[in-house]
Amino acid sequence: MSTRSADFYWETIVFKVEDTLFRVPRHGLESASDVFADMSRLPTGVGGQTVVEGQSDDNSIVLEGYTGSEFRSLLKILYPSATKVDSVWGDPSLSTTITLCKVEWIDVLKLSTAGEMDAVRATAIAELLGENMLTPVEMVVLAREYRVLKFLEEGLCSLVTQQPGYRTPLETLGANLGWESAARVVWIQQQLELADQIASGEAIEFTPSSIQCMSCSNNVMQLDRDDDDDDNNNHNVCMNCPETLQKDERLYAVGLPFRGSTDGEEFIVPLSGILCSYRGVGPSCPSTEIENAESKTCVSCKAIILRSDQVLITEIIGRVSRVPESQEPEPVDAWGYISRFFKEEVDSLRPIPRTP
Repeated sequence: MSTRSADFYWETIVFKVEDTLFRVPRHGLESASDVFADMSRLPTGVGGQTVVEGQSDDNSIVLEGYTGSEFRSLLKILYPSATKVDSVWGDPSLSTTITLCKVEWIDVLKLSTAGEMDAVRATAIAELLGENMLTPVEMVVLAREYRVLKFLEEGLCSLVTQQPGYRTPLETLGANLGWESAARVVWIQQQLELADQIASGEAIEFTPSSIQCMSCSNNVMQLDRDDDDDDNNNHNVCMNCPETLQKDERLYAVGLPFRGSTDGEEFIVPLSGILCSYRGVGPSCPSTEIENAESKTCVSCKAIILRSDQVLITEIIGRVSRVPESQEPEPVDAWGYISRFFKEEVDSLRPIPRTP
């Protein structure tokens, strides 16, 4: 009596997607997805008898909400076959390389997400990330639709770091991402552009009382208060070393003249670029021996001011020569802004552990 091969004796199953019937081996879909495996076991009543769906054209498994072309794209991945014979050095050879276009990979992403096909989904994501297949806007749109954190991260980073003249138009951002997201992207673009301009600006000297919050236009620091009276405990301390600042201490930063200034004596500087002990006089600043402060809290409006944020400098003592390059303001991290203004969305796309 003949025995059936454990590897190559397949039962078939029939799906109906739109008006197209697909008869495929059961093992491919069932091994890739518990969702599809459960579909193939669902009984249905036909002519007074209970039968399992998918065993004939007349009793096929109907997939609602998908197109025939989308399902066909998924089948190309699950059932790859040699579709052409190439000539390599004069000898015929079979090619089993899976080649799908962008639309087909998006189809695969859609169905593999719905079918909880982790391996197939990961493959689709990797393919779509390669070779600049997606635009930044497409990445964000697909990230939201199919919960792909990597797409959201790379898409937003690409959008906010686009150079002037090559930026996605505001109308396109608004139409595809929503106007609130578009406004955030444009604001971050402007901050990064401003940071580049500041980095090549003028060096100025000033005192701690000259540092003002861009949100409320009041002093960021209040040097006559007791640090123990506040949970933040960082009002009097330098951003880049452990020194406590004095009222008359001279601070240094590289900044850009503030366009709203009437007398040209106001500058904007990044908080991380403010150094104490002006130009190396006294303790070293910035310090490489301690962890730099991440933020300050404005004593007036209580706004959190991150290291990458700009502050307004008023009543400067004067313009001075620039310090060595090693003490220039640190580069602005685009992801820092993204994680700040898109935090809820980023957190919502982090993988959720499945219940066993």
